[in-house]
Parts: sequence; C-alpha cells; structure tokens
Amino acid sequence: MTFLVRCLALTSACVAAAAAEGAQTPERGFSVPYEMPYDGFLALDVRNQAGATIRRLVVETARAKGRHDESWDLKDDAGQLVPPGAYRWTAVARPPLKLTYGTTVYNAGQPGWFAPAPGKGGGAWMADHSSPLSACAVGDLMFLGSGCAESGHCAIAVDREGVKQWGVGNVLEGFHGAYRVASDGRYAYLCNSLGVQRVDPGAAFARSDVLRHAYTADLPPGAWDRRSGGAVARGDRLYLSFNGVPTPWARSAFTTDEIDGARSFPPLPEHDGKLEEDNFGERGAVAATFSAMGGPVSSKLVWFGDASGSGPLADTLTLAFKAPVAVGSVLLPEGVEEVYVLREGVELTDTVAESADDEGAGANDAFDEATWERCEVRTPAGPAAIAAPQRSLRTLAVRFKAQRIPYALVLDHRFADAAPTASRACSHGEIEKDGSWSVTREPDSAPIDRVNPASLVL
Repeated sequence: MTFLVRCLALTSACVAAAAAEGAQTPERGFSVPYEMPYDGFLALDVRNQAGATIRRLVVETARAKGRHDESWDLKDDAGQLVPPGAYRWTAVARPPLKLTYGTTVYNAGQPGWFAPAPGKGGGAWMADHSSPLSACAVGDLMFLGSGCAESGHCAIAVDREGVKQWGVGNVLEGFHGAYRVASDGRYAYLCNSLGVQRVDPGAAFARSDVLRHAYTADLPPGAWDRRSGGAVARGDRLYLSFNGVPTPWARSAFTTDEIDGARSFPPLPEHDGKLEEDNFGERGAVAATFSAMGGPVSSKLVWFGDASGSGPLADTLTLAFKAPVAVGSVLLPEGVEEVYVLREGVELTDTVAESADDEGAGANDAFDEATWERCEVRTPAGPAAIAAPQRSLRTLAVRFKAQRIPYALVLDHRFADAAPTASRACSHGEIEKDGSWSVTREPDSAPIDRVNPASLVL
C-alpha cells in the first residue's frame, strides 16, 4: 500500500471564480495531479489545515500506473464552497487483491472438504460441527466417530497410515452422528440416541440398521440430551449405555394422553400423531407449557392458546381432563391474574357449544361460584404464582382468563432454579398415593430445593 501527500493553496480569486459560476461546478475545476505507482486502486481526499477530511474525490477506484489528474470543484462533501486557505490532498494506493495458497491443515492429499481420490475415501476428514468422540479397530482399519456433520463425515475409517478409506455424513438420520463406535472384530457399530447402524468393511462398507429405539415411558425417543454414554461389543452382544432421564422431584400431574381435547378451549386434536419429545404436536405443546422441570427440547416454541376474541369465552382458556387431576400451584406469566378450577363432582359442559352461545355477547367475566372455584393469585417479584386451596383438590378442568399462556421454565435441571433472583416458591406440596394433593403454605417465598420443591397445577 502506498501513501501520497501533496499541498494545495487556494486564493480568494480561485474561490471567487468558482462562486461566480453559482452552484455550478467549474468546467475544469482545480487540478490535483499525482503519479500512480502501479496498476491498482486509489482513494484520494482533500483535507484542511486542521487535518480534517473535507472532500472525498476518489474512493476505491481502479487507476492504471502513470500520471493522472483528478478535478476538484472547490466544494466540500456537503456541496459548499470551501474558504480560501491552504489545503492538502492525501491518497492511498493499493495493488489488486490476489489469492495465494498458503497451506492446508490436513494431511497432504486428504483435505477436509469433499475431494475423493480414486479408490480412497478422499476428503471430508471428520465433521464440521463436532470434534472426534470415539474410536474402535476392525482388523487393520480404525473407525473414528463424531457428533454430527452438516458438511464432512461424522464417521470415517482409516488405514494404519491414517489414510481415509471410507466415510459417511450421518447415521440413521440427518444431523445425527456416531457418538460412540464399537467393534466385534468383524463389524463396526455406529451408535447414537436414535439407534445403532452396522458397517461391514468386508462388503464395501455396506451399512444396515440393527436397532431403532422405540418410544416407551422408560426409553423416550432420541433427544439431544440423551446421547449414548458408551458402547462395547462382546461375543454376540452389543452393550449400550445412555444418559438417563433425570429423576423428577417436581413433575406435572398429567400427561398428554389425559388431556380432554374436545372439551378444552380452544379445542385440541385427540391425537398428535407423533409421539416424540423433540417434535411436539398441538397436544404435546400444551402439556409442555405446564412442564415442571427441564424444558421443551423442540425447536418449536410452545404455548397454550390463543383464546377466542369474542363471545362468552372471550380471552378465556380452558384445559380439560379425561379424569380428575390433583391441583397444586402453577406459575404464570405476567398479566394472568384470574384462574378457576372446576369444583369436585361437577361435570364440564361442552366448551365449544358454550363459546357459540350468543356469539355477539361479550366475555362472561362472572364465573358461577357453584361451578368454579377461584384460586388465589400471588404476584411476588418475578412471575405470578397461583396458590392452591388449603385442602386437597382434584378437578376436571382449569380456566385461565388470558389470551395465551406461554411456556415458563420452572427448573432447568434437578435442584437448580432457572431464575434464582425471582421469588417463585409460594407454596409446595406432595401428591399422595390416592392422587390427592397435600398442600402446605409458605408465609414467604423460599428458594427451590429438595425440601421445598416447585410444584405446578398440572
């Protein structure tokens, strides 16, 4: 890069001549001659005696090597004529940009990008989104596994010299890698939270699925926090370990299957169609809204709502159940101040029909006390909390005067308060063996811990 500096002197006559032409630019202007040292790009400006830039004449403009003249109309960047005085121009020249190969941070001939060599595995030496996590040997081959790859390979096989012989972009499904690999001497087994895939080096690295984890209460589907902890093959057995589901000490009192979708309002479908922790349907999203610990592993935000904007049930959400559930306490976002529970022994009416009654009418803010019992809503620092009744209570429905209830995390993991500065624990209790809820009151908010756990209505 080259710097050029020259001085200019403007007399009153120069400025007067320019002013005489009004706002028009002089035909020739003030000439700024310079010598371009090489073919390249130039930036040239004019500065006053204080060194401040008043006019940018040329900015990153291509110029050939040799003599050039730039014209200046004696105006600043705002279009105003400059006063008489001493000025200087400054220019910066640079040659064109060019690419120069430096080096490749991989073994020669085996770059990280896809560049397969004949008869070899070529490039893509491991994954771009995770580090190598596991290794095993099958004969003279070493299999290496990593978490996941958007580009590159999450699992590869190399020979004894480290030359790649084979690779694969994902295991079982996209963006799932080989967190653990194991060998029985003949096959390599690629393991993740979705299942196990077998690779046969003796058959051109043919792959076959040998295990797909099925959804059960004891073994939820593959979520990111349930990566395999270990894998080993011995004899005709493959042994796997996984991160277990944390033992909850604060849990919701209902499951997705216990929601009465037809009587809830707005209504919910009877089935989500896909039972997976990491991909909620409408019913699962509502259930996740009231989760006591952890958080939705889905990338989709969850909430309960939205309520109707007109009719008797305007701004009213109703969550109904197929069988009575025990009521504890529920944390609510700011703005939710009224919560009602259906009294024990009372059947819930058809909420869809109820909402259709006299659609032109406004919201029915007067809940029948013989049917609905209002819960006390406390508003300490942080989210509001509903204190459950002093006695045990089981209900078929809960109503919220709210347009929407978004998901509000209570605990991010065991014994940890997700918001330690918020006063959240207004009451706590335990569900008895018969399903009733034994509630004790706290005069003041207390930290969430094993002795004073968080509890939710649902």
